[in-house]
Amino acid sequence: MPENTHGSRESLPGKDLKAKERSRERIKAWESTAQQIKKFNQPTFCLIMARQFYPNPNGQNNVKPDDKVNKPSTRKALAMAGAAVQFLLPIEKIRKTNSLKLADFFHRMQSALKDLIFAHSGRIDGIKEKVDKYLQNISPEAKPKEIIVITIVRKQKGRVRGKIESTFLPIAIRINVDTGKCEFCCAYDKGNLVISSWISFSDARAFVAELTPIKLADKEEVRQTRFMDFVEKVISDSVEAGKQPLVIIDSSNCVQLWPWLADIRINANEINLGSYQDMQVNWQGARIIRIRQELAPGIIEKKSRHIIETSVEDPRTKEELKKTAA
Repeated sequence: MPENTHGSRESLPGKDLKAKERSRERIKAWESTAQQIKKFNQPTFCLIMARQFYPNPNGQNNVKPDDKVNKPSTRKALAMAGAAVQFLLPIEKIRKTNSLKLADFFHRMQSALKDLIFAHSGRIDGIKEKVDKYLQNISPEAKPKEIIVITIVRKQKGRVRGKIESTFLPIAIRINVDTGKCEFCCAYDKGNLVISSWISFSDARAFVAELTPIKLADKEEVRQTRFMDFVEKVISDSVEAGKQPLVIIDSSNCVQLWPWLADIRINANEINLGSYQDMQVNWQGARIIRIRQELAPGIIEKKSRHIIETSVEDPRTKEELKKTAA
């Protein structure tokens, strides 16, 4: 790795600066490498091996974590050059024998390479086969022609659960069921609401890296309205194109921007998005799946219990008693 791109905050330039300024320093340290990648003018994948902890620069017998701005800054610096980035922790040692954990390292490296090459390109194999298998009772005309995922990505945090602040990016990802082609679009603020055109998933890295500031609006009510405008356009365009979309919504995050997703409001017979009312009429043919992270409500199961009279002298075994109950 280039010098001054990873390490503890105390050991890198600008240790007394705020996160935003330190991030600029890290991006600047990547400039030479980024320019070399740009010259390739082709899709580039970077597997970066970086530590999670570093020696204390003050010489004390403890370790310091990698500065929190380092990874996001590395991703942004290389994304602007058109490169995908995946991190890998260095190979570890077994303390007692001081030997290398080769099997563990090879497994992690294989997983990292798979994520880097496939996931960062939006590649998912066997989409059509899975749709045909699990929706086999649906006529070909009614089966989804594309799958759409809607969520939000927060600056420096990715996709996590919790209160939404002002800095986040609403995104939609669509996959063509027949071809497997994956595309991306997003919504952001430029004085008014801007909804990007659909671009390839791999090109989206550079596009998002150039966006600044990453926000939808300053006021909460405006953020809600614009998010619902974004959702309405994405789903309505797909329905109008006859794509019969299967729409997957990350409700754990998006419920704060689209209140209809809440347990107490969700109703398939009355789909509302702010000023857009009764969208179940407009979205006929679409299927909406709400995905929740953690804290999902319990599932009520119908169970029955059989009681059989027995005694200490009863010669029947436990298995025989069970058969009698059945």
